Amino acid sequence: LQPVLGQLVYPAHLEMLAAEFVLRHACEQTVGGRPNNVGPSVLRASGGVHQLDVVAVETSARGPRVCAVGEVKSGRQVVGGAQLERLDAVITALGWRAGAKTRRLLVAEAGFTADLRREARRRGDVELIDLDRLYHGE
Repeated sequence: LQPVLGQLVYPAHLEMLAAEFVLRHACEQTVGGRPNNVGPSVLRASGGVHQLDVVAVETSARGPRVCAVGEVKSGRQVVGGAQLERLDAVITALGWRAGAKTRRLLVAEAGFTADLRREARRRGDVELIDLDRLYHGE
């Protein structure tokens, strides 16, 4: 039973918690707007099909805008720069649907590498969300 929980149930639960955090608890600065639709998505764009754990869409009079995309990682693997590079590539592929202001959200059970933390501070468009932040808020 434990391997099933670790491989199937817990990752899906963590993704659901991340979406709930983005929709109801994260501040506007964290998410890059006030999304009214958040969840996993499969997006078709130049470069192929992109599966994302969190896509936050803000709809206004100007139409829908992707304000944040995110990746959720459960398990003991510390998240590093490869996940950020993937999100950057997806945002580039989305073209007009996302832009320079689109936030990158990385949620990780095991935390983040020191290099990724430095890069997030340097860039300013990356939010690193560990379990403490996910469960206790901003």
